[in-house]
Amino acid sequence: MKKYKFYILAVMSAILLTVIQVLIAKAAVQKEIGFIYVAVNDIAEGDILQPEDYKKIEISGYDMQFQFNEGLMAISDLKEGSIICNEYFKEQTEIRGIHFISITTDKSRCPTAYIKTNEKVNMFIMPDKKSLTIHESAWLDNFLENQSIVYDQDNDIGFMISDITIKHIAGLENANQSIIIEVEPPIDRLLAFLKTKCIIEFMVPN
Repeated sequence: MKKYKFYILAVMSAILLTVIQVLIAKAAVQKEIGFIYVAVNDIAEGDILQPEDYKKIEISGYDMQFQFNEGLMAISDLKEGSIICNEYFKEQTEIRGIHFISITTDKSRCPTAYIKTNEKVNMFIMPDKKSLTIHESAWLDNFLENQSIVYDQDNDIGFMISDITIKHIAGLENANQSIIIEVEPPIDRLLAFLKTKCIIEFMVPN
């Protein structure tokens, strides 16, 4: 009888030990499970990150810390499938009516050595008159007149937009420099219209 009880106790101890080992192993595996965040579509430099632009993937042995906030702006191009982390974005304060626009200009027309993020600069815009239709020229004249911006297409080579805030200075692409600026309406419409129809010179005020 004593021998029988011993066998029962041994079996119960073995079962208990197995259960404990399983629980320990499961806890270890769960402890190693982490997450990464991956782009589900291409994200261009200057784009504001949206929740639908990325997905959360469970992965074992690695846990990436990523904090989504409204107004995260990409500081470089990210391809679909790229890992998302906060280092690839810059926080922007959301201001009603403020837009961020990427401007590409020849590097010789942008003194990047003398400008910094959040500094004010002036932009001298020289429209390509040959690329403008009669209707577009009339729209430009009317727009500038309404904004009290002096420009005579027959005598002036361009016009000045003052106090433009630099938000990000991107890397060089060939001989071009990409600059992200902060503008308010209706200047955002003007720049969107003239983007491919003008030459832009960035000027640093004294």
